[in-house]
Amino acid sequence: MGKEKYIEEIKSNIQKFGYHVTYVIADISPSFAYTIGLSQTFNFELVIAGGAFYNRAEKETILDGVTGGGVKGAAAKVKAD
Repeated sequence: MGKEKYIEEIKSNIQKFGYHVTYVIADISPSFAYTIGLSQTFNFELVIAGGAFYNRAEKETILDGVTGGGVKGAAAKVKAD
């Protein structure tokens, strides 16, 4: 996904869901997820680290618990270099 399209996806998800979640997936180091836009509602952003211990579904469950739901629609994957 190109940079411009990715930025538009972030903006669209923030408008629809109130935030965006980015999943960063790496070949060697553990993956992680972070939010963009939660600070407008909750005054903080979240980083879910520990990709070796939590799979994507578990990260979504954690984020759903904090945000009140909707994580699957507000998410995108990014491959770490």
